[in-house]
Amino acid sequence: MKKSIQLLLAFILFSGSLWAQENLQMSIADSFSISRAEWQFLNQIANEQKRIDFADGTKDSFLNLDEDMTRSRALSNAIFKKVTQFQFYVVNNFADGETKRAFLTTLILELKKVNINIDKNRLDVNSSKRTFDQAYDLARAVKKNSGEYYIKNNSSEELYALSPMLEQYPELMQQLLQQTAKRYPDILFSQLKTLQPPSIADEVVVQTAVSEPKLVLNYATSTAVERDIVRRNESQYVKDLVMIADKSKTPLKAIYFLPDYNAKKLTLAEIDKITEDKDAYYQKLVARLIASDKVTEKKQLTKELYQETKYYVQQMNELHFMSDAARFKSISGFSADELYYIITQGDEEFYTSSYMGAFSRFLSKMKPKDGYDFLNKIQFHKFRTFIRLCGNFNTLTPFLKTMKDSAKQELMTMFVGNLDGDLEKSLEGAIDVATTYSSAKDTAIQNLIIEEVQRNRNQASLSDNQLAYRIYNILNILFTASDSTVSAKLNVPPIASLPYSAMQNDSGVVVQQIFFPGDGDGKGVFNSFKSRHFNGNWKFTDAEDWVVFESKGKYKIIKYANKPKDEPQDEMAQKALQQYLIETNQKPSIIIQRGHSYHVATTLDQLAPCNRVIILGACGGFNYLETIMRKSPDAQIISSKQVGSGSVNWPILDYLDRTMLAGKDIDWVSMWSDLSKQLRGNALFDDYVPPHKNLGSLFLKAFYRAELEEVE
Repeated sequence: MKKSIQLLLAFILFSGSLWAQENLQMSIADSFSISRAEWQFLNQIANEQKRIDFADGTKDSFLNLDEDMTRSRALSNAIFKKVTQFQFYVVNNFADGETKRAFLTTLILELKKVNINIDKNRLDVNSSKRTFDQAYDLARAVKKNSGEYYIKNNSSEELYALSPMLEQYPELMQQLLQQTAKRYPDILFSQLKTLQPPSIADEVVVQTAVSEPKLVLNYATSTAVERDIVRRNESQYVKDLVMIADKSKTPLKAIYFLPDYNAKKLTLAEIDKITEDKDAYYQKLVARLIASDKVTEKKQLTKELYQETKYYVQQMNELHFMSDAARFKSISGFSADELYYIITQGDEEFYTSSYMGAFSRFLSKMKPKDGYDFLNKIQFHKFRTFIRLCGNFNTLTPFLKTMKDSAKQELMTMFVGNLDGDLEKSLEGAIDVATTYSSAKDTAIQNLIIEEVQRNRNQASLSDNQLAYRIYNILNILFTASDSTVSAKLNVPPIASLPYSAMQNDSGVVVQQIFFPGDGDGKGVFNSFKSRHFNGNWKFTDAEDWVVFESKGKYKIIKYANKPKDEPQDEMAQKALQQYLIETNQKPSIIIQRGHSYHVATTLDQLAPCNRVIILGACGGFNYLETIMRKSPDAQIISSKQVGSGSVNWPILDYLDRTMLAGKDIDWVSMWSDLSKQLRGNALFDDYVPPHKNLGSLFLKAFYRAELEEVE
């Protein structure tokens, strides 16, 4: 009996110690322990929650976002449940007043951001959900002394925004800064001179030097305060970068050959000679990339190759009217390795004929190796991008024919598999798989992809790998469900049509925003755009930085287009127009970007949740799609596999105009069928992807919707 009482007392004490360690009550455990300042913080949190609650005009602890229940429920859960959990967890579990102050004031700032973004119609629901989820999880990790582990495994832009929470935990703050410097160095470098203590700034320089050496190099040669911060660093690698900055003729290129310099394989004079020759520099970069076994170095070299390949792709594009000998002269001396990186790094810029010329030369130079042996030699680097491009341009079958059936099977198994690790890489790989399936002409290849997707889905289910299962389950639905059922199965809005009402603002007006770059092409298309609207159906207004066309009929459409001023003033005009639209509460439901893909980034910066149709002159892959789905989750996308052509763009835009001026819903299936008849014989039309066939965007839309559905 005595022993039983001792055990009972021990259990009670143990339970009490657990409660003391982590109190999960949804109320204040001891109101007498709360200071006046803390009560004020809690009141500020409640006030910000009320502001958010009233944003839809109804006080009900639920924010209705355009009748979208998935997004509304997810955001409401984050604002009204997760925030409440966080504040009570903090006041119940932390005794130190300064720690509670840091936690609660950080939360207040994040709630204020939500209110500001709601006012500006720029609320990113997924990001907001992550922010408040991570705030709560970080507080619990700190309490349980597992903060370092949590930060290491959950680094994100949202987590960095919560860094003020860690004011009283300098070691955790440094860990967060280190992890952020590895993944988002540009965020920290802009704040370098304000980072305290100085040792943190020094550590950020070291981490950034590894991931983004050009940033460090730029500051080392500047006249800003950051110059001294970089130059005082004791890291040997940073010192080497400073040496390159001081002694090399082409420091921004020479940095990629520091390993050769340190190993005494190349002198600085020899490096400068290489970097001053465009072809030699490109070839040496490829050789270094293939030889490297370091992940970070491969990332650096890949990023630099992306810049260098633009020259060669633009040469091929601009000379499209010349003979093949002249058009492909710039790449005629390249090996299969070098042509492979022209293809994989230039994918966002290619004209179809440029790609075909580069691919045929690659296939010829690859012999006698087969495709599998070649990819094995380069460690399968960028192979998913390569396979996707082969699918896009209908060259996958000839590439696979170079290898044995067993190798073909193994390659496609690798292509579809392993989408279960790093989130960004997994999503990028899934986009490649989805895009390849949608563009593959060979039924056998499509069936092989489906088979591998289903095998991986079953394996993920058995191993309870939730990320992998979500990815493969979405892919399986996209590939096997009919157009009429896929939206319901994935809980995404209908993909084959768009109601006219969905494009109207509160005043019943459809607002379009059109982006024109200031290069020669942009100016020419802008003039054509204006002339096509001087037909009596539109009222014209001319402003300093933009023009406006307003329809005169029953159904109101207003088109705002920036003037394509000389670069970089074109971008300033776009931003001025954007600011005007915000100030006048104009919410564009249709976004149109004209011009080459390297102008797309400026357009993407200005996307918003109100966008319902986005028409891009070119759309090359994951980065664009991910940004679009994050900023405009309900957008339906028309994109081109190459730079857009006026012979296709104008018929598409004219069709949309006729439909909207009549107040009709858009039926993408019927529209594409009609356009295919109208543009019969125009090979460029085949390079355009309508919303209901854009499986890459549909995948991301479904993936992020699934993320929002994870509501406790």
